[in-house]
Order: sequence, then C-alpha cells, then structure tokens
Amino acid sequence: MRFIVLCGFFVAVMAQRHNQQQHQQQQPQQYNNNNNINENDNKYKHIPIVSHQQNLEYDGRFNYAFETGDGTKVEQSGALKTSSFDPKSAGEAVEGSYSYIGDDGQTYSISYRADENGYQAFGANLPTPPPIPPEIAKAVEYLKSLPPHKDNQ
Repeated sequence: MRFIVLCGFFVAVMAQRHNQQQHQQQQPQQYNNNNNINENDNKYKHIPIVSHQQNLEYDGRFNYAFETGDGTKVEQSGALKTSSFDPKSAGEAVEGSYSYIGDDGQTYSISYRADENGYQAFGANLPTPPPIPPEIAKAVEYLKSLPPHKDNQ
C-alpha cells in the first residue's frame, strides 16, 4: 500500500513540474518599442501600410493598390483576355506600376504590361541598349541593298 501512495505522490510531483514547464513555454514574446519581436532582432524596420484597396470581380477582372510608409506605391489591374494567337483560349492581361525611393533618395518608377506578348516593363531608370554606331548602321544598310546570295535563294 505504501508503494502505491509513494507512486501516486511521485506522479503528482512530476505532473506539476510538467505543467510549469508548459506554462513557461507558452508565455507570449514581449514586443519592444520598435515593434520587433525580439530586442536582439532589429535587422528589419517596421514599415506600416498607409493605404490598401483591392477589388475582385466574378468575371476575372481585378485591381489593387497599396502604399507603404516608406513611400513605396503599387497598383495593378487585370482582366481575362482572348488571345490574339488563338481565339479559343483566354488568359489574364495585367498592367500596373510600382515606385519606391532608393537608398540614394531618388524615386524609381516602373510601369508594366503582361499579356500574351510577355512581360514588358517601362521606366526612365531601366537600362537601354546603346545606339548603333553610324559605321555599323551604314554597313547593315549596304548589306541589305545587295542581291541575295545564290545559296540563300
């Protein structure tokens, strides 16, 4: 009988310890003033969402826009579109833009369109190919003026 009482006491003590450990693990993490979860983890700055709108229609049309506290702005809209290559198929045609402030303080803006012709981006800060040197352009025009070669007929 003493063995059963002793085992019961041992089980009660172990259960109490187990409950204390679970309670300690379930304590919520404390937030600091920078809205970071841990004080040591401050490599990411909290950036608030200033505005956000979105709309989704039953026919596949949609649009959304948001702006963040650091000046980033995004907007996009799209709709189902019949393909010009295959009138029996449809896909999503999307257009939009985004802008952000770079580390140099300059605002960078990109507009884009994506449809059956692929993704096409437009912006003053995007790289462009260098102009063709006049000598090369003249040589290309000369080659175009020549009659076709016998092997290429």
